[in-house]
Amino acid sequence: MLHGPSQYRRCRGIGSLVGAVIIAVILLAIIGFFIAIMDLINSYTETVMQLTGERATTSLLAGGVTGYWLEIGSNLYIHLESRHPETILVTSLTVVWDDTSYTIVDRNNGSLAALDISATLTSPTGSTTTVDNFPIPLGPGYTLDITLNGYAAGRDAVTVSLTLSASPVVAVIPLKNYYDIYPNVTQFTANVNTITSLYAELNATSLDWTQTWLGTLTAYHQQQGIGIIDADKVYVFGEVVSGTYKSLSNADKDLYVVEGIQTIVVDNFTLSQNNLIYAIDFEGSDPFAGGEWSTRGGTWIWRDDIGYGGTAGIGQIDNNAVGGIADGYEVIAFPTINTIPNKPFYMMVHVYAETGFDDLVLYESNTGYAYCYTLDADGNDIEIWRYYGRWGRLGVINNEITAYTWYTSLAYYDPNTGYMKFTVIDEAKNVWVLEVTDDTIFPDSFAVGTYEGTAIFDNLIVSLANPRFLNITVLLDGVSVGSGWIVELYDGNGNLIASNTTNADGIAVLDVTWRPIIHGAYLLIYDNNGVLVDRVDASFYLGTDKMYGGNAYTVNLVTGYRTRVTVSSVVPAGLQLLSVGARYTILANVSGTLRLYFYNWTSDVWQPVGIYSVGAGDYIDVRKSYPVNSGIMNTANNTVSLRIVFETTSGPSSISIDMENAIYEYLVTSTFQALLVAVGGSSRIDLYSFTANGVIYEYSLNAYTMFDGSAAIAYDIYHNVVLLVNTTGVYAAKLKPDANFTLVATACSSLGRGVEVEAINTTNNSYLVVLRGGDSDEYCIVDLSTNTTIVAGSLSAYLNENIVLNVTYVYPASAHSEDQADAYFLVYSLDRNTPIIINTSASSVGSWSIYTSKVPGGHSLGLTWTPSGLQLLLERGSLYLVNQWNTTRIPGLLDFIPWGPGDRLEYYNATHLLFVRADATREVWLIGIG
Repeated sequence: MLHGPSQYRRCRGIGSLVGAVIIAVILLAIIGFFIAIMDLINSYTETVMQLTGERATTSLLAGGVTGYWLEIGSNLYIHLESRHPETILVTSLTVVWDDTSYTIVDRNNGSLAALDISATLTSPTGSTTTVDNFPIPLGPGYTLDITLNGYAAGRDAVTVSLTLSASPVVAVIPLKNYYDIYPNVTQFTANVNTITSLYAELNATSLDWTQTWLGTLTAYHQQQGIGIIDADKVYVFGEVVSGTYKSLSNADKDLYVVEGIQTIVVDNFTLSQNNLIYAIDFEGSDPFAGGEWSTRGGTWIWRDDIGYGGTAGIGQIDNNAVGGIADGYEVIAFPTINTIPNKPFYMMVHVYAETGFDDLVLYESNTGYAYCYTLDADGNDIEIWRYYGRWGRLGVINNEITAYTWYTSLAYYDPNTGYMKFTVIDEAKNVWVLEVTDDTIFPDSFAVGTYEGTAIFDNLIVSLANPRFLNITVLLDGVSVGSGWIVELYDGNGNLIASNTTNADGIAVLDVTWRPIIHGAYLLIYDNNGVLVDRVDASFYLGTDKMYGGNAYTVNLVTGYRTRVTVSSVVPAGLQLLSVGARYTILANVSGTLRLYFYNWTSDVWQPVGIYSVGAGDYIDVRKSYPVNSGIMNTANNTVSLRIVFETTSGPSSISIDMENAIYEYLVTSTFQALLVAVGGSSRIDLYSFTANGVIYEYSLNAYTMFDGSAAIAYDIYHNVVLLVNTTGVYAAKLKPDANFTLVATACSSLGRGVEVEAINTTNNSYLVVLRGGDSDEYCIVDLSTNTTIVAGSLSAYLNENIVLNVTYVYPASAHSEDQADAYFLVYSLDRNTPIIINTSASSVGSWSIYTSKVPGGHSLGLTWTPSGLQLLLERGSLYLVNQWNTTRIPGLLDFIPWGPGDRLEYYNATHLLFVRADATREVWLIGIG
C-alpha cells in the first residue's frame, strides 16, 4: 500500500509547471529589450574607452614590467616579471653582441627548443610552465625566465630588449645587466651607477602584507645526538631457542644472532578476488574542487569533519534545491567518471538522514529517469522510488527510521531481471530489507542525492559482491587451516575493525558494514589454540594500505624460521628534545622479511616502523624518528626500545645488526643577527640567520594567523620572544621550530588592516606599542613583564591632530632605534592632508610627539632607523633620509621597483640597509648608505 503523504510530496502537479513557463516567456521578452539597449550603450562606451585607453597604456605597460639579464659562462639568462594589471604578450627578443652581431627571436623562428633556447613561466603561486615559441603570454604577477644556451660563448651581450604587446599598444623594454645571482650567496657585484646589490633569495614572500624584523636575537637551533646502548637490555626474547647466541661489544655495538626458531611465518598475502567497482571515503581533499566529483543541482559541500565518526564527508544543505534530474528536484552528486556493470552489483553508503528524501540513485544519464533507494527522514519510511516521466513508489516499509541518525544504505540491483533489494542497517545492527522488481528503465550511472531534503554521505562503495563483508582465506603450506583460527582486522591507528574465526574451509568472514574502506589495514592471525602466528600488513604485500568490503583476500602461511630481538638504549636527560628514534643497519645471510617495531610506552604496544624485503647479503639501513611526545621514549628513564623480527623460509639464518643506537634531535640556543619574515598571505614566520655566505634559512614557525595586513610581528630583545599581534590580541613565543604562541594580552589587539607594532625597552623592562589600524586612530601599549595593557587611547586626542591609519592614505610602516629604546610610526594627518611620522620612547611610555611632518609621500614601502636619521623608501619611488628638520633624497639608482605593502626596509649595518622585496619574488637587496 502506498504511503499517502510521502507520495504527495514527491509527485508535483502540472499546473505549477505551466504557470512557470508563461512567466518565463514574459521575462525573456523584457530581458531581450534591455539587452538591445545595453548593447548600444556598451558600444558607445567601448569606443570612448578605447580612444582614451590607448594614450595611457604605453607608459603603464612599460612601467609595469621589469627585468634583467646576466651571463654565466656561455649562457645568457633573462628574467622578466609583470605587475601590469592585464595579461600581455612577449612577442620578440633582441640581443646586440659586442662583436657587432645580433640575435632576434620572434614567432617566425618557430620552436625555441630547436634554437637551443628554453623559456619558463612561473605563476604567482610558484607553478611553472615550459613554453616553446613566441608570443609568450605574461599574466599579472607572472615571471618569465629565458635561457639562450651557448649564445654568449666568445662574446658578451651589449643590450637586451623585449617587445611587449597589449593590443593595440606595443612597447620595447630594454633590460638591465646584472651579474651572477645565486640563492644565499653574497658574491654579487652591483652596477657602478646603482646603490643596490642583490644579496640573497628568501625561502618565500608574498605580493602583499609581508612583515619583517631584523636584529640580534636569541633562537633555538636543532642538533642531533646518539644514545647509549644498555648492555643489560639486549635480548633474544619471546622464545627460548637452542643454538641461539648473542654477543654485544660496547666498542662497535654489533649484535650477532645465529639461527631462528622454526615456526609459522607469512609467505604472501594476495587479493584473490577483486570485486570493487568504485570506492571513496572523501578523506584528504574536496572531491568537487578537484574535479573527481560533479553535481546536478543543490548546494553540495565537503568538509573533513562531517562524515561518519567525525571523518570527512559530503553534504547537501539546501532543502529547496533544484536543477537536478527526474523532475528537477532530485539533486545528485556523483563521480565524474561513472559507469555501472551489466551484471548484478551492490552499492552501499553511510547516510546521515536529516530532512526530506535521502537517496542512493541509479539513473539514465541522458533522460534523467531514475531508481531511488530512499530514507524518508520526514515520513520515517524506507522506500524504493522510480521516476519515468512521473514519480511512482515501488515499495515502502513504514515508520522505521529516525531523522538526524546515521544509517547504512545498501542497494542491490540486477540489470538483467530488474530485481532490487534495499537493505538498511542502523548502528544498533537492526536490519530492514525491502525487495521489488521493475525493469522499466535502464540506468547507466550511480549517485547519491536528496529530494526536498538535506543529508550527509560518507563511505560510498560499489562492488560486485556485498561490501558489508570481507573474506579472508587462511592457508598453511598451501592447505586450508580449517576452522577455529582467529582473524582480526585493524586500521592504521590500531583500531579493531572486525574479527571472526575461520570456517571449515579456512575462511573468516569479517563484517565491515560501518568501515568498508580500511586505511593502513593489517591482520593479526591466531591459530586454533589462540596463539598469535603473525601480523599481515596490506601495504607490504598488496601495494596499497587499503582493504575494501566485498573483496576476498588470501593469507598464505608457511613453515619457516623467525628471529626476534629487542634492543634498548638511553637518551641523555636534561635536553630540550624534539624527536627520538633509532638507526639500525641489518645484514642477513638468507632472503626473508624484516619487520621493525618501536615500543610505545603510552599505549603499551609494539608500534610498527616498517616492513622490508631482504635479499641474501643485503644491507637494510633504517632510520626512523618520531615527535618526542609520541610515546616512543619512556620519559621516566629516557629509554627507547626497538624490536627486530626477521622471518625466512630458507632455513636457519643468521643476522647481524649494526646498532647506531637511538637517535634524537634537540634544541640549543644561540644569539645571532637574524631576519624574521612573516610571509604575506600565509600563517608562516620564517627565520633567517646572517653569515659570510648570505642569508641562511633556518626554520619556520606556524603563527596560526593569516598575515593579511591585520597582523604584525615584532621581537622583544629583553624577554627573547617573538611577538604577534592579530585581531584577538597579543601572542608571544620562543623562537624554535615547534614554537607555541601563547596569548598574553587580549585588551590590546589589531582592529584590521594598517596595524603597526614595535617593541621598545629600557634596561629593565620592555613594552609593545600597537597602532591598531582598521581605519582608526587608536593605540595601546602592553607592559611585557606583566602582560598587561597599561596605556590605550586616541592618537588624535593626544596629539591634537586628526590622525588615521588607513591603507588608502598610508601603508603600515614603523621603525625602532638600534637599542629599541625608541619607536617611530608613519601615519596620516587629515588636517595636513599629508603623512607624518610620530614617535614614542620606552623612557616615557605613553607619551607621543610628532617627529616630523616633512614626509615626501604616504605609500612608503619601508621605514627604518639609521644612525644618521630615518630612511624612507616610497612606492615606485626613491630613498629618502628623514629627520626632524628636513628630508633629503638620496641620489642613486635602485635596481628594482618598490611596489606594494609586501616590501619591507630594515637597518642592516652602518653601511647598508636591507630591503626585502616581496611582490611574489624572493629577493633581498642591500642598499648602500655609507
